[in-house]
Amino acid sequence: IDVRTPEEYGEGYIEGATNLNYFGSDFEEAISSFEKAKPVFVYCASGGRSEAACEDLVKTGVKMVYNLSGGMEAWRTQKLPVTQP
Repeated sequence: IDVRTPEEYGEGYIEGATNLNYFGSDFEEAISSFEKAKPVFVYCASGGRSEAACEDLVKTGVKMVYNLSGGMEAWRTQKLPVTQP
């Protein structure tokens, strides 16, 4: 999941990512419905929000949570593909 704001997401995202704004009023409710046994990959702009989101996911009982270290900044630095909306 991409936990950046919708505006940030609109600037490009990793293919297959779903935008779930960490600061959105529905964030907590949305992550509570995640399947607990399926892996969840999380990223944000630089890693701070995604780290907090990973902690929140673990608290809901999700067993496999992975944070993209460095977020989209690191992804773009490595010249990896970015999907445009």
